[in-house]
Amino acid sequence: ITFALLLLLTSCSKPQQPQTQSIQQTINSFVSSFSSSDPTKLESAMSHDEDIICIGTDSKEWWEGWTRLKTATDLLFQSPEKSKFYIRNQNITLNKSQDTAWFSQLLDASLEDSQQQKTEIKGIRSTGVLVKEGKEWKIVQFHTSLPADKF
Repeated sequence: ITFALLLLLTSCSKPQQPQTQSIQQTINSFVSSFSSSDPTKLESAMSHDEDIICIGTDSKEWWEGWTRLKTATDLLFQSPEKSKFYIRNQNITLNKSQDTAWFSQLLDASLEDSQQQKTEIKGIRSTGVLVKEGKEWKIVQFHTSLPADKF
């Protein structure tokens, strides 16, 4: 029975492809940029194309194009508010030609405002699309949302 259970568990998991590790590093750098307020991490993870689309949890957080996203995040990174994000349940899928990937994941956040009031949010939904630009993976679309039961 143990062998059958082990066989079932290993047959249901996706094999880790070499490309997947590089994609995961890009996604992790993107998420980490918000935890560390580090614009260089964000710049390295994102495509600088003016056709990218980025959607945050707030209705005002809809940015089309790298220039608009950079302007918004530069202001955010200067804010005295602190945040930490933790990734869980990350899924990465590649297309057959291995030049486009998409991901879904859950984020848990620990937020601290300028008055040092702390808020914990669990289960933020995060999805996105990456394309291969040269030899590097870049995010061209992301969307974060909060489940309705979190309100």
